[in-house]
Amino acid sequence: MMCSVSEKGAGKQLALLETNSAVRTCGFDFGGNIIMFSTDKQMGYQCFVNFFDLRDPSQIEKERNEKLFDSTTLEHQKSFRTERPVNSAAVSPIYDHVVLGGGQEAMDVTTTSTRIGKFEARFFHVAVEEEFGRVKGHFGPINSLAFHPDGKR
Repeated sequence: MMCSVSEKGAGKQLALLETNSAVRTCGFDFGGNIIMFSTDKQMGYQCFVNFFDLRDPSQIEKERNEKLFDSTTLEHQKSFRTERPVNSAAVSPIYDHVVLGGGQEAMDVTTTSTRIGKFEARFFHVAVEEEFGRVKGHFGPINSLAFHPDGKR
């Protein structure tokens, strides 16, 4: 199944996004920068809502993947696989690094220890798509990450 994003006037296709089941809805924000689409629960797949911000090449999924897209063509560039939900990601402004954060779902946090919840920031190298470091010790899910604009702090 596919979700096609096309230019309004000429109908030129801008992107073609693959899905596992039929696309139910599709929409844009008022500024035309964010694309949203949802799918149906069918063919053994759960329904989901997906958002793509055309201004930010870093795109996040709850399926334990971080995907890096070209922000103008929506072409998939890189993937970073984790064994836990990803709530936030940031791309370094000066290095070929991506940091991912998340952990166990918030509603389950009070019933488990921090080790089981996997509340760690994980660093990946963009070129080889492999993890090279972790920062441990967070007491709950990581909901937001950012690099300092100069990339050094």
